Amino acid sequence: MNTLSNLAAGSVLFMIGALSAILIVLVVLSARNPVLAKIGLRNLVRRPTQAVLIVLGLTLSTIIIISAFGTGDTLSYSVRRQAVAAYGEVDEIIGPSLIAKLANIDNDAEAMAEVEATVGDLTSGGLGTVLALVQGGLPSIEGARLEQLRAEAEADPQIDGVSGAILFPTILRNASTGAGEPLGIIYAVDDQYPETFGLLSADGEPLQMTALQPGIGNIFVQASNLFSVASGAAANLGGDGASPVMQAMAGIGALLTGVAVGDLPSLSIDLATLEQLGVDTTPLKDAGIETLDLPTLAKLLGLPEESGAQLSASVDDALGQVSTSANDLLKAVNLNTLSGEIDRVLAQYGLQLRQGDIYLSRMAADRMGASAGDVVEVFVGPLPVRFRVRAVVDQAGPLSAVLPVVMMPLSEAQNLLFMQDRVNTVLVSNAGDALEGLQYTAEVTERLNVLALDPDASDRIAALLARPDVAPLVEAG
Repeated sequence: MNTLSNLAAGSVLFMIGALSAILIVLVVLSARNPVLAKIGLRNLVRRPTQAVLIVLGLTLSTIIIISAFGTGDTLSYSVRRQAVAAYGEVDEIIGPSLIAKLANIDNDAEAMAEVEATVGDLTSGGLGTVLALVQGGLPSIEGARLEQLRAEAEADPQIDGVSGAILFPTILRNASTGAGEPLGIIYAVDDQYPETFGLLSADGEPLQMTALQPGIGNIFVQASNLFSVASGAAANLGGDGASPVMQAMAGIGALLTGVAVGDLPSLSIDLATLEQLGVDTTPLKDAGIETLDLPTLAKLLGLPEESGAQLSASVDDALGQVSTSANDLLKAVNLNTLSGEIDRVLAQYGLQLRQGDIYLSRMAADRMGASAGDVVEVFVGPLPVRFRVRAVVDQAGPLSAVLPVVMMPLSEAQNLLFMQDRVNTVLVSNAGDALEGLQYTAEVTERLNVLALDPDASDRIAALLARPDVAPLVEAG
């Protein structure tokens, strides 16, 4: 924005200087040759009507030309300002095709239909649908691959910043006013984002991601911890603990979303509870097993060996005979039911789930009538998670010009969306400021197309093409 202001100021000074120089030359010529000046000015007196018409005509034509240039410059400035306000220093984005469809949603009916179907799938099912969308609908990038890509990109002199982010479609609702948006975007960035890409409030104040308080994170971890504490509180203070089915659901959900057994409170699940979740426990009963602890449950779910327990051969064989899988149990884990149980347990003690902080884009604030301090519900599947608006921002990412956006810390979104140590978008900033970096876009994009390729997949394709029986076919094609 400073570049645009400096450019405008420079143009005004240039025009003033040029006009002053012309007037000085005319004054000097008149002083050195008075006859020439009299000849030039005498028609003003002899033909005043024509002189007035000529002056008016020239003035009108000048106004028309200046207005045309001014209108063009104003439109160009407005479009640039809107883009800069939304993107900040972001010049290129590496991400799944759905992100591009979201960016073109106003102009592409097919894109709109696909996005609406995606959000419909997201809100119609339980944990299985959410995980399927995260892992299939929006392919992710592992943290190690992101760091490799960051190192490769930052070695380029035309790139001065690379950052991982999460863009995820959701539904938004202002709990304070009841206004909602059927399609919004979660835009999650890391703590270094403001320094690399810029982050300003709607009032122009600089903001930091570290100022945002964390929310509930992984709901299954929160539920497991809460239910464990509630069991002790119920024994000492009265009240009801969580039902065994809900405790089992919380533990199973935590394991299925990648949480280590050691990070969860101890839990024993009896076979009757597993049967309520649709598990055939006959082999376990035949082996004399009555309850499962979390390490044994991890083994039952087919999770990696280090996540489970070292079991006896008979128990291990019995678990292998149980006709269940992670996909079967995913269907039984209902986010909304679990949330209701959490609310019920907390309500006994006058408590509720903590509310984290978010930044809200200007478009989202305008559409939902929201402002700082309001509570906004962000839906994860059918589950509304409450956040408090910390501030309204201008630079809320590449989609904030077309869709309402909520900004949250990357770590919060990774826990909330079960994407631990993963992102689905890579943001790139070119050398220079928000406008100067545009000149490198074509060259940087071409190099990013190469860097974004999976090295292992590229090597396999290269080896395949180099095979003696394949090379002639490639040459012939």
